[in-house]
Amino acid sequence: MAFRFVPASDGSLLVSLGDAISIDIHRHVAALVRDLATDPVPGVLNIHPAYCSILIVFDPLAAGHERVQAAVSERLHRLDHAPPPEPRTIELPVCYGGEYGPDLEALAGERGLAPERVVALHSGADYLAYFIGFVPGFAY
Repeated sequence: MAFRFVPASDGSLLVSLGDAISIDIHRHVAALVRDLATDPVPGVLNIHPAYCSILIVFDPLAAGHERVQAAVSERLHRLDHAPPPEPRTIELPVCYGGEYGPDLEALAGERGLAPERVVALHSGADYLAYFIGFVPGFAY
């Protein structure tokens, strides 16, 4: 697995695990996040996963880029042998049409579908959330 480190500020380090959105890279991101959460690196304050990277925020008075990078690099080399994290299924309640979905009829009309078919297609799929992002509660 190819990875690179980029200092993002005096108290953060960006760990890039690739340049594309893929399930394989996602599994490595998830495994590294799990490893960092269960066995924290001293001085690390927060970890922020994304599609193919993790931003690690640390206290610059307690740890430097080099120390954090060395600890993370060691863990990255172990990832190929680590089992993938168990996925979780979360069901989200959804309201369609009416007051809570006034665009349902327009969408169905644009696609030449009955509103019930649009609901069935949308609610019948499983969606993979790579991370929770910038809009509170909005998964990417």
